[in-house]
Amino acid sequence: MVDPRDARADMKADKARAKALRPWYKKKRFMIPLVLVALGIIASLGGGGGDTSGGDRSATGGGNQDSVGAGNNAENAVGLNQPVQDGKFEFAVRGIECGQTRVGDQFLNKEAQGQFCVVSLNIRNIGNEAQTMVGDAQKLIDSQGREFSSDSEAAIYADQSKTWFEQINPGNAVDGQLYFDVPRDAQPVRVKLHDSLFSRGVLVNLT
Repeated sequence: MVDPRDARADMKADKARAKALRPWYKKKRFMIPLVLVALGIIASLGGGGGDTSGGDRSATGGGNQDSVGAGNNAENAVGLNQPVQDGKFEFAVRGIECGQTRVGDQFLNKEAQGQFCVVSLNIRNIGNEAQTMVGDAQKLIDSQGREFSSDSEAAIYADQSKTWFEQINPGNAVDGQLYFDVPRDAQPVRVKLHDSLFSRGVLVNLT
């Protein structure tokens, strides 16, 4: 009769032998650093690729001035109803309205922490491939230089899916609205628009 203690000892020995014979690339002490390095490379490639994928990002409504790297500098911004390009998208901002405190209906809605400022715009795909409009990539800048992110949840409740996460085919254009939850005393002066999360963006003056 086999002693259970001997059986357990044999099992432990087998596990130790299998662990020792395991290829180096399958061991945790090697796998974890490799995964971290791979994630870092993917992130750097994604960030770097977005800056160059769009080609010419000059403002078509304001001559041939370069809008890349404009930052928050108003001198590099175009005005309302002037087309401006970033990557595969051409934007034309129609206007902005502030003061809403809730969007949606009586069942599905969202209350603003401060107030909603709503930017109306047209988005056209000027590239050769489909491109997705990502609402979270768009920013609003106020007179104090504060930068606000677009509120995708508010856009959904307001039935503005076209500016939340909408794929636009080449040559097509959509009209939509971006919702920003800002303090009641905020004075929006510019919007910074991107064709993707990784592009450098272009500025449009709102005043």
